[in-house]
Parts: sequence; C-alpha cells; structure tokens
Amino acid sequence: MSKPVRWIIFLGMPLVTLWTVVYLGYQWGLEHAQFMTGGTPHPVNCFSCHLYLDQDNQTAKLLEKPYISPFKIKVSPDGRSLYVTGHESNEFLIVDLETGKVKSKIPVGIWPHSIALTKDGSTAFVSNHWSENISVIDLDMEKVIDTLQVGTGPAGL
Repeated sequence: MSKPVRWIIFLGMPLVTLWTVVYLGYQWGLEHAQFMTGGTPHPVNCFSCHLYLDQDNQTAKLLEKPYISPFKIKVSPDGRSLYVTGHESNEFLIVDLETGKVKSKIPVGIWPHSIALTKDGSTAFVSNHWSENISVIDLDMEKVIDTLQVGTGPAGL
C-alpha cells in the first residue's frame, strides 16, 4: 500500500466516524425534540431546554434560588383570583387579585402548561407537559384531587 493511500485512510476514517456520530446525534436530537414538544421538530437546540429550563441544571444551582417561570394565566369567573402555571416550580398558583399576593401554591406534575376551568369556577384542569398527565384541582380545597393520564406532552386545554 502506497504512502498517500495510507494517509488518506489514516485521515479519512476519523472524519467518516465523526460525521456518522454527528449525523446520528442530530437525528436523535430531532426525534427527542419532537417527543418532548409533542409535535413536529421545532427550531430548538439542546440548550433551549437543558441549559435554562431544567431545575436541576447548573444555571439554577448557580442562581441558588428557584424561579417559578409563570407561563399561562386564567382569571376566575368571579374576577377575584388569578390562576398561574409555574413551569420551573411545577406548581399551580392562586393569586388573590384584591391583595396582589400569592394565596396558594399547589404542587402539580412536571412542566405545567395550560389551565382550563369549569363554568362554575370550582375546578381547574392543568396540563403537565412532561408528566404526560392532567392535574384536577379542587379550587375550594386548594389541592389536587385527581390526576388523569393522557398522551405525550399535553399542552393546550
């Protein structure tokens, strides 16, 4: 085997290996993003979710304080309360609109997304995107009374 052929093989094999790893990693990343978002791949990268949004990541540890990350809100039918989903705290918050203070923080599933209320305002439904379930909350008792298992990544209600 001639010297140039050996050099081509010596340099070419690592390049082919690197390209294969990068290509397969990219394909896995697209499938992962589709699974986590419950839809077609979005223009996201790993940092979009794993650097900032995860409570156990390095950024949260450096900040040393939890961030609620309010996402969706809904006003009660009587106009006295505001309901808020907290993405990073995995909580459903009830805010008293007269005082402007958080009245209650109710633990729900992972990455709470949307809120729906019954017409009488006695029950709230919260979709938990990463838990793949919906929390049913009795608003008078201010606690989760049931958890409904649903499909991948429930979002809007």
